[in-house]
Amino acid sequence: MDTHKPTLSTPAAVLLAGVIIAGAIVYAFGFAPNTKGTTDTAKTPETKPIPAVTESDYRLGAAQPKLILVEYSDLECPFCGQFHPAIKQVAEELSGEVQWVYRHFPLTQIHQNALPAALAAECVGQMKGNAAFWTYINGVFAQQKLIGKPLIESLAGVQGISATDLEACMAKDETLAIVQKQFNDAVAAGGQGTPFTIILDSKGKQVATLPGSMAYAQLKAQVEALLAKAR
Repeated sequence: MDTHKPTLSTPAAVLLAGVIIAGAIVYAFGFAPNTKGTTDTAKTPETKPIPAVTESDYRLGAAQPKLILVEYSDLECPFCGQFHPAIKQVAEELSGEVQWVYRHFPLTQIHQNALPAALAAECVGQMKGNAAFWTYINGVFAQQKLIGKPLIESLAGVQGISATDLEACMAKDETLAIVQKQFNDAVAAGGQGTPFTIILDSKGKQVATLPGSMAYAQLKAQVEALLAKAR
């Protein structure tokens, strides 16, 4: 059990060399969390709203959505890997009314490849755009057991990005700052594990929080119930 606030402070250059400093992220809130999330509401701290969704976010689905699913995720987290097909299917089936946003929440204390994979995702998005970002994300989750430098470089290569260019982008302070900020935003919003999904209405107001993985049927039922209220 650790009562210190989570932090993501490992230098990008060290990460690119393949060394993750143990303990780069520690946990807060007075309990021993896991990557499923938590239901310990008695010790939940005061939370802050997540930043509004903007054009800088990676998004799929409705241009003018009734609901926005903002997922904070870790590309190495097995529960995120289980959740990804479910949220992807729901977002596709309800794409006329729902928008899906992906943000980073890499838990590097337990997932040594999570931060490099997140940095590479940002680079793919910056260099090749929104569609390429999602293709990369889908590719990582589809081959999650192989996650590591070869897979990251291979998936970036499919988008026409050389290993040299990818490494240079991942080493930029600006790239790390994006992932760092999203991580901090998730923690401030009450994220205690991954995946951590916040559902917003069309005005950006938070209407639900999903702390952890969820099966497709359960997720779709919850989203459809919220949509019924939003219509």
